[in-house]
Amino acid sequence: MRIKRNTYSTLERGLSLYNEPNQEVKIGAVDYRCYPDMKEAYDNFSALTGYPQGTFILGNGAENVIKNVLLAVKPKILFSTVPGWGMIEVYSESVGFRNIPNRMYWNAGKKSLELEQVKLQNDSEWTYDYAGISNFCHYRYKDNYVPQNLITDLSYRSIFDKEFFPVEPPRGNHIIVGSFDKEFGVGFRLGFAIFDPKWNDLMQIQREEYINPSACKLLYLLKEEYISRKYEDFAQPLVNLLNSYGIKVLSSNNNFVVILGHYNFPFKVRRFNVNNKAFSRIGVPTTEQLYEIEFYLKNNKLERLDNESIQGME
Repeated sequence: MRIKRNTYSTLERGLSLYNEPNQEVKIGAVDYRCYPDMKEAYDNFSALTGYPQGTFILGNGAENVIKNVLLAVKPKILFSTVPGWGMIEVYSESVGFRNIPNRMYWNAGKKSLELEQVKLQNDSEWTYDYAGISNFCHYRYKDNYVPQNLITDLSYRSIFDKEFFPVEPPRGNHIIVGSFDKEFGVGFRLGFAIFDPKWNDLMQIQREEYINPSACKLLYLLKEEYISRKYEDFAQPLVNLLNSYGIKVLSSNNNFVVILGHYNFPFKVRRFNVNNKAFSRIGVPTTEQLYEIEFYLKNNKLERLDNESIQGME
């Protein structure tokens, strides 16, 4: 066995700026005594998104859906964007394929993280990518990206963002995976895959029989528009606060902002490096959490933990 997963540790509560969405969605009472009506769930997803039956599957979070997609397409080699989701390495062991990292690099001239597309040799080779937003950071492509044997993970994009979620299902060997969790609540565990109908038989074999009853109710409430689908910019208040303290914000979306450098923040963030450059990923806080952060910054000295100055990073 090439890898070993760690055992669970106690989940830290309190001020955690990690994966939780900014908003809290309440869906009311849910009947957990009975199995959920999966036909209704699939009908609601189809009505909500416009994707016809036979072009998607639902699952308990994008985590399970991605595994089921990999079991369906059976790649021999998978080129995965790095830094990115660590479970791909786990799945290389459990599903049985060779995972080759495709690493981003820091373009100092453009002040951005960039990625070069891998040229695949045959249909046994696939690429796993995030269309510019991985679970760590935002990045650009060096050249125009051409979908080829591609699994695109859009978990950090809104399902209602038609710039990234096409009006019609993708064609050929392009499969899109997404999640409602990063927008409405990580406890819903509602993931999905969208694909060309030619993949439907294989996907249906791998699909899960049931999903979380709360996820089913969320689909119904969204379809009936009891829950707003309107996009709001939740990140800007945090961006403004960090900028006011001289912290260089590289990019942002509704789930997190990426800054240059590592700092002694008193809350949980993700620190990572690309080409020996230090970056931090900070989850977008709620209004109450933002007050806590502002209070800390006013009353404590913020220190850089990496060796480079802000000027050196730029």
